[in-house]
Amino acid sequence: MVGWRQPAFENFCRSNLGTTRRPPLIKQHNRWLFLIGWIVWACYLLSGCGNAADNSEFKSPGLGPSSDWVTTTPEEQGMDSAILADMLADIQEEKRNVHSILVVRNGSIVMEAYLPPFQADLTHDLASCGKSVNSALVGIAIDQGYLKGVDQKMVELFSDRTIANNDAVKQSITLKHMLTMTAGLDWDEWRPVDAKSTYFQMQQSRDAVQFVLDRKMTDEPGERWNYSEGLFNLLALAVSQSSQMQVPAFAQKYLFEPIGIRETDWRSNPGGGFAVAMTPRDMARFGFLYLNQGAWNGKQVISSGWVSDSTANHIQTGVGGKGYGYLWWLPASGGYAADGDGGQRIFVIPDKNLVTIITAGLGYPDMETVPEKLLDSYILPAVKSTDQLPENKAGVERMNSLIKALAKPAVKPTPSDTPVPPGTPLPPGTPLPPLPAEAGRISGKTYALKPNSIWLERVSFDFSAQAAEIEMAFGGRSQKMAIGLDNVYRINRVDALGPLFGWIAFRGVWKNENTFTMDLLLNGLARQMVFTFADDSVTMWIKGSRGESEEIHGKVVTGGK
Repeated sequence: MVGWRQPAFENFCRSNLGTTRRPPLIKQHNRWLFLIGWIVWACYLLSGCGNAADNSEFKSPGLGPSSDWVTTTPEEQGMDSAILADMLADIQEEKRNVHSILVVRNGSIVMEAYLPPFQADLTHDLASCGKSVNSALVGIAIDQGYLKGVDQKMVELFSDRTIANNDAVKQSITLKHMLTMTAGLDWDEWRPVDAKSTYFQMQQSRDAVQFVLDRKMTDEPGERWNYSEGLFNLLALAVSQSSQMQVPAFAQKYLFEPIGIRETDWRSNPGGGFAVAMTPRDMARFGFLYLNQGAWNGKQVISSGWVSDSTANHIQTGVGGKGYGYLWWLPASGGYAADGDGGQRIFVIPDKNLVTIITAGLGYPDMETVPEKLLDSYILPAVKSTDQLPENKAGVERMNSLIKALAKPAVKPTPSDTPVPPGTPLPPGTPLPPLPAEAGRISGKTYALKPNSIWLERVSFDFSAQAAEIEMAFGGRSQKMAIGLDNVYRINRVDALGPLFGWIAFRGVWKNENTFTMDLLLNGLARQMVFTFADDSVTMWIKGSRGESEEIHGKVVTGGK
């Protein structure tokens, strides 16, 4: 039974009586009316409408599609600003590679922090948080009648194709098995991306859809959780084919536009899948939609039944004690989460009326632990009450001071005569030392690369005038982009170039006479490229967040000084 909470009574009055006036101070002739009001309120609670499981008694009415977030102090929403300040201090002191963190309680932003070069209006790649978006799209496609339901068979969805190894077991795979990653197909993706990775093989195949459909069966459908990008791709393709709409258009019409998400960047993947980027505030809109059981400002965008089913625990993953729903993770500490590479998270905690967004560039294993640590050690303990807490000026001032400190570059400029160890990125503002002779020798040369997982065909550099540019070519198209040599990322807008989309930022440093290392932010996802030059050849390594590394070789084809 829910306690007698004043916000709950006020929300009831607002919804049913058209007022939030508090009734105890009333005139004698209104006491009977007041008594009747309390009887109705008690019946409301006893009927189950005030059940703590959905927290409807203290949710905000919801944002309009065109309205922006309301910001308040943590204490106004029953949270302790001092504990949230401790979290920011932890990020600062431990130098955690967090890009942004945003906390929403009762429909209001209570804390929002960005670390450079990230800002509130800069989109961030959701990575595999996009799988939870895909789950919502599947649910909407079912609501709209484009898909029949979770019991629809995979082979029926792709009946226009001839599928190998199409035995009775494979024919029993349903949408539900695909959504819960329990299809039973032969798949090995939970490993670094290398030649043995099924994901890598899919990327290199001529037909990524056929590659997935043709896989042999290793398990009965529904028996074992096995993470698969291939299943994600098939689900997105099922939405697109059944609706006769491209996924971005479908998402914009049925999901993003109704809840006010307009700034997105998209990239299509081989096999029907997609990557999507949006701002942290818009990620919070998506999380808030689920917190409100698929309703937004009085409109049901996704059926509440789908929200409940997709965030229920259908199978254990064997990963950190987490369960799995329909492309949603269920942490052991409660609630549910969209979970992406590098530490991207959309945490939804219904019993706290809480949504938390974290974007990050964390490597392995930090990407699996740091977001949960911030949530479990600081954000959840900061939730103290469903009612407003007393004002805490000191806590709010410290929190805001740390937010400002985190928004500044981590290293202060140093005088030009301060020694800098070889290979160390320079502090922002430090005059650049002379570049190695190799920088001038390779400037203007174009290197043709052997086939690789990112489809990069050619690369060239320009290191003239103490600045740097890289030109990258994919599919016959190329774009020049700036590289920061002063430890500061240079942000470049990209027009759907190969695997690049939205924006990409570079900073680089010469490690020695022949090796140039670049840190990349691909719409926020952290990667690294290392180039070692020798005569008219280059060896390039692409390094991922889990320690994986792909080696690529290239030869000069034109240019040079």
